[in-house]
Amino acid sequence: MDIVATLNFLLEEFNKQKISYAIIGGLALHTAGVPRATSDIDFLIFSRYV
Repeated sequence: MDIVATLNFLLEEFNKQKISYAIIGGLALHTAGVPRATSDIDFLIFSRYV
């Protein structure tokens, strides 16, 4: 599985559907400069019904 292609696809779809999200977990740590091997993508989805 290509994690970059998967991430790009998901972000495009979230944006098309106007879904508010945040990337969390190991991938978020990696983008903050903390080295961490990860093979998944964790998202926090914000509900508009709260």
